[in-house]
Amino acid sequence: MELMNRGPEWLPWLLVVWTFPFLWISVSMSVRRASDAGISPWWGLMVLMPAINLMLILVLCLLPSRTGARQSSYSAAPSKLHFATSAILGIVSSLVLGGLMVVASISLLSEYGTSLFLGLPLVMGATSAFIFNRPARRGYLASIGVGALSVMVGGCGLLLFAFEGILCIAMSFPLLVPCQSSGTHQGVV
Repeated sequence: MELMNRGPEWLPWLLVVWTFPFLWISVSMSVRRASDAGISPWWGLMVLMPAINLMLILVLCLLPSRTGARQSSYSAAPSKLHFATSAILGIVSSLVLGGLMVVASISLLSEYGTSLFLGLPLVMGATSAFIFNRPARRGYLASIGVGALSVMVGGCGLLLFAFEGILCIAMSFPLLVPCQSSGTHQGVV
């Protein structure tokens, strides 16, 4: 930590930006490998959990590929009501999961860390996009919109319940958008 204190002020921000591609690669590859092995792609998100991630990577490397592991179960032409219902269900589900993660991080762990600022939007985006796309394949832009809306509603919820200040949320927004988009991509895969 002393090395960071002696470095220039922009160094921590550079390290955060440097982390994004590696975060995206690790989550993307783990989710796809889990799907290829015939297990739920949600197991791939466990790569975000410290200490568990290394064991997960080892297990995913050892599991054999399953042919036909993923069968498409999308319906042909969903209605607009079905579209809206799926979007609302995706947003609500990601908010419940996000709320649990915030309570666990702040109340139980007493920590504002990488998992809260980078992992939470990624998981919320993946959850909302997965549930939104579950009954029928939607477009990528629509999925990103649902994921972004879930993160924005979650931010408003943090303000409403006084968990966070508006300046903290505004400052973290540039970090949240790429993480949410990456999570949305994993939810659509």
